Amino acid sequence: GRVYGSRSDLVLTFGQPGDRTVKDHPKDRVVMLSKTDMARIKRNLEVGQQVELEFNLHHIWLEGPRPNSNVIGEIPGTEKPDEVIIVSGHLDSWDGPGSQGALDNATGSCTALEAARILMKSGAKPKRTIRFILWTGEEQGLFGSRGYVEAHKDEMPKISAVLVDDGGTNYQGGYIGPECSREMMETAFAPTVKATKTTTPASSDEPLAIVLACTAMTIAKVGISTHWYVYVRLAANSRMPTLI
Repeated sequence: GRVYGSRSDLVLTFGQPGDRTVKDHPKDRVVMLSKTDMARIKRNLEVGQQVELEFNLHHIWLEGPRPNSNVIGEIPGTEKPDEVIIVSGHLDSWDGPGSQGALDNATGSCTALEAARILMKSGAKPKRTIRFILWTGEEQGLFGSRGYVEAHKDEMPKISAVLVDDGGTNYQGGYIGPECSREMMETAFAPTVKATKTTTPASSDEPLAIVLACTAMTIAKVGISTHWYVYVRLAANSRMPTLI
């Protein structure tokens, strides 16, 4: 086998399926360490210290596809129950030094659940249906959100907005969105915009498939967390983002 260091403290896992099968798959062992860990190992070797590494490489190959499910709950709308606001995060996690499960995406899952709890506790009666979704298989290829779109194609025009919290522990730092939403969003978000500074937004690993026909509105995040992206997508006619 082979052990090598990454280019940073972010350890990435990847693969190339090709024509490999459960019965015919690679037998080589390859381990990637963070740049910091690999640097320490090299320093010890350079000064003549013995280095012993131990890894748990017990991997299991299973026949696929493997069934999985999104977790979904909702508060029915009182006036427009067929129109839906989705509040969500992804339930699966991708654990590594640069994107640990607590940030990616337990924070988003907890935010969606807490939003549901607060609204239920307060006895809120929304005009539109608020649907809370914890996506599955986001890290493996947005499987949960793509599967949802495929299963609910006829409902897509009735989805008014999709909120996805995949931003870790940083705080809100500004907005970018469609010009047609400027007045509404400036009014709604004025208190938080005043309390924080606007920054350049970044991309996210949100469930893009949900909003292929929608215009993006980004909530930029500010802080030192290594996993800091949050997107909000709003349905709108314009596809050109404008700074709010």
